[in-house]
Formats: sequence, C-alpha cells, structure tokens
Amino acid sequence: MFSQRSRYAHAATFETTDLAGRRVRAVVVPSPPRELAIGRHVRREGERLDLLANLYLKDPTGYWRIAALNGAVLPDSLAGVDILFIPASGRAPMI
Repeated sequence: MFSQRSRYAHAATFETTDLAGRRVRAVVVPSPPRELAIGRHVRREGERLDLLANLYLKDPTGYWRIAALNGAVLPDSLAGVDILFIPASGRAPMI
C-alpha cells in the first residue's frame, strides 16, 4: 500500500465508516522515531523541507523526519523557523 521508505510502510490499518456511510481503510499514525540531531541548518529563503531532506538524508520523502525532530506534527508549521535540527542520514529507526 505504501512505499517501503514511507513512515506508514509498516503502520497498522483499520476499517471504519466515513460520513457518507462508506467503509474505508485508515492508517494508524505511527509514533515519530526517536532520533538524535547531527547538527543544525540555518535556512535560507526558499529552502523547503523536502530539499533539505534530499541534501542531508539523500531522501526527499524524509522531510517528515526533519519535521518530527523539530517538534512539528505538520511540516508546514515549520515555515517560519530559521534554524532546524537535522537527523542522522539513513533510515529512521522504527520504535
């Protein structure tokens, strides 16, 4: 259902009924991985999290790891943050 690189790759799923009465499959949001920061990045104008994830993690889909390490549930909430902690490269540890 999800790419093996996705944070949802091994997440549990369940079925529920939506407001229109349809049966739908939903994903349980996994807890963020416990990661250590390898350093900080001072953002320049126009630097998006996916670009930083590609630069530091070699994986543009890993933007959510930067968001989680910086305490953001929604990556867009970091839009005004000038200094970001950067997680170690490689796959996020699963907990």
